[in-house]
Amino acid sequence: MEMSTAKRTTQTRMLSDARGDETVRVVRLHGGRGFTETLTDLGVLPGTVLRVLAAGACGPLVVSCRGSRIAIGRGMAERVEVV
Repeated sequence: MEMSTAKRTTQTRMLSDARGDETVRVVRLHGGRGFTETLTDLGVLPGTVLRVLAAGACGPLVVSCRGSRIAIGRGMAERVEVV
């Protein structure tokens, strides 16, 4: 039996799955040019560390990004991959 030497130690998920008071790092933005430009203008791009300040069962997530508070709607948060 052959065993893979590469082990995946971190599991990615979507920002919409993050909980309040959790710190995550953006891995990838899953969207078109407009979506990517909007988040990039807000400072949310791959490699950026976000701290989730508020994440209820519905409604937008409030995150801290580079010293600013940003509200990101659920639809957008479902297309931001984080670790």
